[in-house]
Amino acid sequence: MEALSHQVEKLKEDVSRLQNQVTKRNEEFTILLECLADMGVLRLATFRARMHRRHFAELWAAHGFNAEVCLSKVLCAHDIYLSVGLYTGLAAVRTCKAVCRCLCELTTTLMPTIKSHKPGYVWIGGGVNGDQQVLDTANCFDPTTGSWQGLPRMMNRRDCACAAVLHEKLYVCGGYTGTSILSCVDAFNPSTSTWEVMPALPTPRAAAVAGTVTGKLYVCGGGIPTQYSDTVERFDPVALAWEGIFPMVEKRVHAVAAVVGGRLIVCGGSNEEVSSMSSVEFHDPVALVWQMLPSMLESRAYSAAAAVGTSLYVCGGIGSVGQDLSSVERFDAYSESWDLFPRMLMKRHSASAVVVSNKLYIFGGCNRHDGILNSVECLSMGLLSWTASSLMPDRRAGAVALVTLW
Repeated sequence: MEALSHQVEKLKEDVSRLQNQVTKRNEEFTILLECLADMGVLRLATFRARMHRRHFAELWAAHGFNAEVCLSKVLCAHDIYLSVGLYTGLAAVRTCKAVCRCLCELTTTLMPTIKSHKPGYVWIGGGVNGDQQVLDTANCFDPTTGSWQGLPRMMNRRDCACAAVLHEKLYVCGGYTGTSILSCVDAFNPSTSTWEVMPALPTPRAAAVAGTVTGKLYVCGGGIPTQYSDTVERFDPVALAWEGIFPMVEKRVHAVAAVVGGRLIVCGGSNEEVSSMSSVEFHDPVALVWQMLPSMLESRAYSAAAAVGTSLYVCGGIGSVGQDLSSVERFDAYSESWDLFPRMLMKRHSASAVVVSNKLYIFGGCNRHDGILNSVECLSMGLLSWTASSLMPDRRAGAVALVTLW
């Protein structure tokens, strides 16, 4: 009995050791998948779809299951597929389209309806982390669930880049690598999770602002160390070419911009004369000139901004005497006036802002007390109160954030 007991204990140890090895291999396998996805070599949705097909085929062969109605025939019913799409979201619908040819036409038909009911996702990438390293990583935030997931890395490390959405692609322009100023432009296609190289900016620049008006991408201001720019360049996605247009009224770096009512509005920043500015100007897409608007209530550089409807929100930044700001102000395009909004929970500059589902989100940034942040705040437009949201996976300042429909 003693010998048998000894053998049982030895077998238990062997089983435990094998279980630990399997767990370790599974962890390595998961990390390898994530690395391949980050590099753009592997699409996780396609991989999981093929795994599902394989497992289903094995079960089918083992149990001899047979049915006259298949899943694709069920989903081909318009109302059923629409209900599934509204519940699961765009990513799941695209996966169905990828693995089932008979759903392609129906998916294309229903996609606009599904998009109109989904709030969208937040893409955030680049910037610097807590160790002051310039990042090429990117993440996706789902405001419905408060969850984060990794996305393919950008093609370049970028701090203080500018970005905008054009024809459902995310364009990231210029920026700073830590050693040099960039002119390169890359576009991310959320539907395929791939990056592509676009024509470079004619003028290398960091700390510029970007926006899309009348189907074209504008990049304004920014500069290189000790040189500030009022240059404006416009990209035509049809001609795949940049052109210089009339410059801004004032030179600006570390300003903010957003499109409100078809006008690209640029606020604050700094130049050779002042460390933070309160002036505001906009581009008239008809006259192709820049005109001044009422100044902000407070001078700001390194702030964050986002727009919804006829309102532009400018948050935080660095003030006129170098102080970190938590104040928020709103510009109303109808009355062309500014008013104060509730302060953020934390002082922060070099943060990123978006509006999604009628909520204003502020991501990361930094301040003198806490350094570079991974915290997220959310202002509900209905309640007009700030609450903390899910922390970012990484600390980021000087990142770019955009809303997109995945």
